[in-house]
Amino acid sequence: MSNASGPKPEAGRAPADWQGKSLGTPLGHRIFIFVLRNFGLKAAYVLLWPVALWYVFFAPAACGAVRIYLKHLHGAERGWRWKAYGIFRVFGKSLIDRVAVRSGLLHRFELTQQGSEYVKEMV
Repeated sequence: MSNASGPKPEAGRAPADWQGKSLGTPLGHRIFIFVLRNFGLKAAYVLLWPVALWYVFFAPAACGAVRIYLKHLHGAERGWRWKAYGIFRVFGKSLIDRVAVRSGLLHRFELTQQGSEYVKEMV
């Protein structure tokens, strides 16, 4: 007998067909781009604080995945929401940085290179 809905993913794992779609709206993305272009990186990072908090309380799938991660890999039972908030902020910051670099703002970042000697050695 076949399962019409397909195989079930393991508990705590994303299904194989997960597309990684953002919960953000086009308007939200445009607001971040506007703030980034007109007020800079620091203002975009500040705007990220309430957005990350929104994810903690109103995005149960995303928050649940972070909770599973924290519980199984770090044994975190207490304070997991605060840690999830930090994870969402760091993830959001990396997305903002990506948009900034692609928008020609690479000069606003200080880049350091570590471990390049290992890559050269492998080549």
